[in-house]
Amino acid sequence: MKKKKANEHTILGVDSLEIQIASEQRTKIIEETEIYSKTTGEKIFTIKSQSKTGFRLSICLPKMVRANNLVPFGIMDEVCLLDLVNEISDILTNTFDVNLKMARVSTVEVNATATLHHKENINCIMNLLTLMFLQNGTKIFITAHGKDDERYNNVPLSQDVLRKVLQVESLKTPRLGNHRFAWKIYDKGLEQGMQDKGILRLEQIHSKKSLEYAKIDNRLDMFLTPENIRKLIRLYRNDFEQYFINLFWQDKSGNSFINKCVNTILMELEEETPLSIAKIHRELLSIDYGLFEQACYRFYQNRKTATQAIRRVRESGKIEIHKGAISELVQIFRAILRE
Repeated sequence: MKKKKANEHTILGVDSLEIQIASEQRTKIIEETEIYSKTTGEKIFTIKSQSKTGFRLSICLPKMVRANNLVPFGIMDEVCLLDLVNEISDILTNTFDVNLKMARVSTVEVNATATLHHKENINCIMNLLTLMFLQNGTKIFITAHGKDDERYNNVPLSQDVLRKVLQVESLKTPRLGNHRFAWKIYDKGLEQGMQDKGILRLEQIHSKKSLEYAKIDNRLDMFLTPENIRKLIRLYRNDFEQYFINLFWQDKSGNSFINKCVNTILMELEEETPLSIAKIHRELLSIDYGLFEQACYRFYQNRKTATQAIRRVRESGKIEIHKGAISELVQIFRAILRE
């Protein structure tokens, strides 16, 4: 049997840690809010808050070994862990006058970062995943901007019409029902100020409760080990399957979110013309025209009639059309779940 295609540019690993340090003896208050790595020159520490009894700060692990965090700190980076621990220890001792063993990890970001084969699919995927989370009834927090609606590119500016449509850049959920982690999904290239890179990040923000669940010591010097990096990646895979695929991408009965999209179009084909339906559901067609094609092939008994309807809508110029986003997203899912 032919092996199903997976996105070979998908990498799993750790991004940032948030640590807390309590120190009743501490009297030194740091004026700087950012600290840079001597190795890479990148910002690796961000001080979130501080007082005379302690402080809270964020550490970006990837930027301790390379110039950016486009790629998470993964299994291939394990050889750098000893140097990384030594640099963190030096910073805590020299800058904060505290011991590495006093630091406790309170949250950790674990993610899958995928570079798309077709970078233009990133916008479609972000809008699709936003719609998926909303169908489940999950509250989400989104960052979005207005994108030009291609349907009105040739309409004179004298015509006072709505020319922008919603384009989601990132979404974040509260902690799920297990209270262990939250999802944050975003266009990583755009977050880094790089347009049209097609880099999708699917991130789990794990709490201390997750570390306890995975039997990972939250004392920083005990936390930063190759074994724990691997444990976190396994935890990510397991939670991705249970709390993404089996919760949002498909329901408990095995009905897929994509099938719901197709059925929504299919139901209305019984009452309206294909072009009218395409206009009603232009949001779905702009995400992936394949949804409309599937609905037509299910509705029309004659395949030739379905093909003609699909072609007429595509050539009408009334609908913004993209295709291939869903298949590319599924390839990323396969890469994540593949050991």
